[in-house]
Amino acid sequence: MRIVPLIALALACTPAEDEKDTGGTLEADSGDPSCEGTPPDITDFSVSEGDIYTDENGNDYPTLVMVVEFEDEDGDAHILSANLWWDDAVDGQIDAASEPSAALAESAMTSGGEVVEECAGDGGTLNISLPVSSADFRFSTQYDFGVTLIDANGYESEMAVATATTPAEL
Repeated sequence: MRIVPLIALALACTPAEDEKDTGGTLEADSGDPSCEGTPPDITDFSVSEGDIYTDENGNDYPTLVMVVEFEDEDGDAHILSANLWWDDAVDGQIDAASEPSAALAESAMTSGGEVVEECAGDGGTLNISLPVSSADFRFSTQYDFGVTLIDANGYESEMAVATATTPAEL
């Protein structure tokens, strides 16, 4: 399992069935560590209700789970970050010129507890768990969500947009 610890809740990056690692560290297809040239490509993006998140003070919050399937032809998604947007003007669009609602820090992928080698981050599934509180969202409200991924060389994907309803207040 490739893991991208971009946010404390649970971000996992799992390769497609035909790309699963059978053990050890994933290795680059090429011996050339200077992989760069293409941005990540988001192939699917969905948002749904997740499990309950309990913070360090014992407060419970419902969550949204964002599932981002992606590929990166040149393999430089071995280090990945993401920008997230949301708005309640549900029209299937997000203003990409606006500041992101949240930015997830750059993090290295891992596989079996080992850091994925340079140029071996060719894609997978990123699961982002986002707590829902009244500070950021209205409960039981439909939103458009947008996401972009940024690889190790700073190439940013096109934005993917999905529409979902936030969970009800606990």
